[in-house]
Amino acid sequence: PVLDALQARVEISNQNLRAAEARYRQAQALADGARASWFPTLNATVGATRSATAAATATAGSAPPKNSFSLGATASWEADVWGRIARNVEAADARLEASEADLAAARLSAQAALAQSYFQLRAADRQKQLLDAAVVAYARSLQLTQNRYAAGVAGKADVAQAESQLRSARASALDASLSRSQYEHAIAVLVGQVPAGFAIAVVDAPLPTAQVPVVLPSTLLERRPDIAAAERRVAAANSAIGAAQAARFPVLGLSASAGFRRSDLVDLLTVPSRYWSLGPSLAAAIFDAGAKKAVVGQAAASWEESVATY
Repeated sequence: PVLDALQARVEISNQNLRAAEARYRQAQALADGARASWFPTLNATVGATRSATAAATATAGSAPPKNSFSLGATASWEADVWGRIARNVEAADARLEASEADLAAARLSAQAALAQSYFQLRAADRQKQLLDAAVVAYARSLQLTQNRYAAGVAGKADVAQAESQLRSARASALDASLSRSQYEHAIAVLVGQVPAGFAIAVVDAPLPTAQVPVVLPSTLLERRPDIAAAERRVAAANSAIGAAQAARFPVLGLSASAGFRRSDLVDLLTVPSRYWSLGPSLAAAIFDAGAKKAVVGQAAASWEESVATY
C-alpha cells in the first residue's frame, strides 16, 4: 500500500513527467498546425493612408495630399495536388504518437526507479534491524567478557576483541541508516517533494514477492514505449521524405479578395467603392541550386538514422 500511494504521487509531482507532458502537448499543437493546412486561410485588412506626389513640372508646385481608406478580406487555399500537405500531416501525427510513447517511457522509468528505491529502502530497514540486534548482542558479549576479565578468567585481548566487534557493528548500523536516508531522499525527489520534509515509516511486515515467469514471449518487446516511439519516428521520417519530394513540384493555389477602397471615409461602404478579385496561381521553382534536392537527401538520411535506431 505504501508503494502504491507513492506511485500515484509520481504521476502528479515528478518534474521529468511534467517535462514529457509538455513535449507531448507541443507535438499535439504541431500536429494540429499541420492539419490546418487542409483548410483555406482568411484574413481581414483595414487601412488608412495619406500621401502626396511631386508635380510633373517645376512651375506647377506639389500636388495636394490625398487620403485613401480601405476595408477588405482575402482568402487563399493550396490544392494538395502532389500530397505534400498529406505527408506533412502524416509525419506530424507519427511524431505525436512518438511523443506519447516518450511520455509513457518517462512514466515507466520514474515508476521503475521508485520501485527499485523503495525495495532497496526496505532492504536497508531489514539490514538495520539485523545490525541493531547485533549491536545489542555484542554489547552483552562485551559486558560478559569484561566480567570474566575482572574475575581473571579472560585476558585483556579478549576484551579488546569484544570492543572491536561492538564498534564494527555500530559503524555498520550507522552505514545502514545512511543508506536508508539516501534511498528515502531519492524517493522524495521522484515524487517531487523536499527531502527534508519527507519520511517513510519503517515497516516490520514481510514484503510479498511477485511471481515472474521464466520465459516470456518476444512480442512483449513491442509493448515497450521506447521501442514504440522509435518505430513511430521511422514512420515520421518516411512521411517527411514524401513531403520533401512533393515540395519539388509546382504549388497550385487559389486566392480571392474583396472589399472597399475610397479616398473619402464617408463613401467607403458604398457600391462604387467595391472591388474583388479571384483566380488561381501556379508557382514553381525554376532554379534553386539544388536546395530542394538537398532537403530530400537530408530527409532520406534522417530516415536511415531512425531505422538504425529502431
